[in-house]
Amino acid sequence: MKERNQEIIQFLTDSGYDPLEATWGWYAFIKGIKTEWNTGGKCLVVGFGNSPNDMAKIKEIIAENFGDHFLGKCNASIRFKRNPKPEHFYQLVEIVENLPFTLEKPTGQRGKVSLDRTGIFEKMAKQVRFSVDNGMPGGLNRGTLQMDSIDDLIIIGESVNRTAENSYREHIVPCDFLICEAVEMVKSGKSNVEIALMFKNSLNIVLITPEEANELNTTLGLKTSMPVGWKIGDDPLARLTAANIRLKF
Repeated sequence: MKERNQEIIQFLTDSGYDPLEATWGWYAFIKGIKTEWNTGGKCLVVGFGNSPNDMAKIKEIIAENFGDHFLGKCNASIRFKRNPKPEHFYQLVEIVENLPFTLEKPTGQRGKVSLDRTGIFEKMAKQVRFSVDNGMPGGLNRGTLQMDSIDDLIIIGESVNRTAENSYREHIVPCDFLICEAVEMVKSGKSNVEIALMFKNSLNIVLITPEEANELNTTLGLKTSMPVGWKIGDDPLARLTAANIRLKF
């Protein structure tokens, strides 16, 4: 399973979730449910932290979709599907996103607490420089730079159409664009201070609707790019403006 970790990280990121790392694998909190790609146990796991009633209902739905071959005797979570493939995890996420009942005890994003945010942008700059200097810029991504783990620091506003039930997190400048910019800054001799400032000024998130995200990323084709001719220092909201997304701050 470990060799498929990057696919899971990319899937969660593309789906608007924060991929969080643990010693046993990767997970995300989806609609109040901890959903795990558990490489240590070589299985899928859900439900840790939810109520017994929630767990019973979730287990019943999982049995309908995956069969009732549950693993282990742990009552704290639901373990199933030995040696799963990524498509099994994708199916699980879809099930969790569309549960036909309201959770009695949703769980929150406690996994973010352990992240050391001290000088986070400076750390990003140093990691980019290290990767470039050692000929490994291809290993840089939003996961390795922890770009999806600091939402509370970088969310700056929301769409006027967004509601709590209809929400999608969107970086105003795509992460891939910022990473490429940082790599070029290293190659052109820019300092870590300058690179960190670029991340600090440009790495921001707004909350929009899934429909607006589709218009932005699919219809306009701006999922990983900015409008033609845009450069760092120009209006950072240009991409959202192109999709006619109106914001409130």
